[in-house]
Amino acid sequence: MDGGGLVIEEDMEFYLLRVCTKLQLGSPRFERSVYYSQEGEPHYKFLVSLVCEEADISLKTSGCFSAAEGHARDDAAYTLLDMLLMKTGHSICDFNYRRVCVLQQQLEELQGSQGNQLARRLREKEAECARLNEEIEKFCKYLNLVVLSELSWVKYREGHATGCSRS
Repeated sequence: MDGGGLVIEEDMEFYLLRVCTKLQLGSPRFERSVYYSQEGEPHYKFLVSLVCEEADISLKTSGCFSAAEGHARDDAAYTLLDMLLMKTGHSICDFNYRRVCVLQQQLEELQGSQGNQLARRLREKEAECARLNEEIEKFCKYLNLVVLSELSWVKYREGHATGCSRS
């Protein structure tokens, strides 16, 4: 068995027609344009529109150029289908939709467990930081005492040194 590649390729125009029928929007209208390359080969592009005043829908779009007329029509249908689904908030549930839902759930679970680990680690680091700040504060107090005692010792020596030289 050959690995990879498409097993089933859905016809987007068929999907578009099914969605329009299900939502009672009427049929989309396709307009074909043919352009010829410098070599004289035809390239196709479709403008597709869907107007349904009752549902307040007025959509127009075009697909990409293609040397294959079917691909150009399919691309225009896909583009309009995407616009229609976005506007109405509907989805098409197929194998890929279900697969994406499973992957999204796995991602959320992963992010949740990683989020818990990160929160625990953050609390540990905050506690460590507080402990280190306490140690720094104690060290500063110790240094302050040492400096004060050194200053006292220096003053004491200076006082005795000057006192000794006067006698």
